[in-house]
Amino acid sequence: MDERHDFGELCVRIVVGSDPVRGTAILPTGEHSEFWGWLELAEVVQSAAGPDTGGTGPQAGPGGSRGHNTAHG
Repeated sequence: MDERHDFGELCVRIVVGSDPVRGTAILPTGEHSEFWGWLELAEVVQSAAGPDTGGTGPQAGPGGSRGHNTAHG
C-alpha cells in the first residue's frame, strides 16, 4: 500500500537558556505563534500537524490549540 504524505514546514525559534523553554513557532501558514513551556510547544506542533493528529491543521487561525500571538511575561 503506497501512502501519500503532505509535508509542511514548522520553524521553531527558542530563547537560549530560558527555563522553561519559550520561543516562537512559524507555522506552515506563515503565522507566528509564541509558546511558553514544553506543553505549549507540543500543542503548537500538534496544531500544525493537522486534524488527523488531534490538531486543527494549517488552516487554523488564532485560537487553534493553545498557540497564540501574545507573549508571557
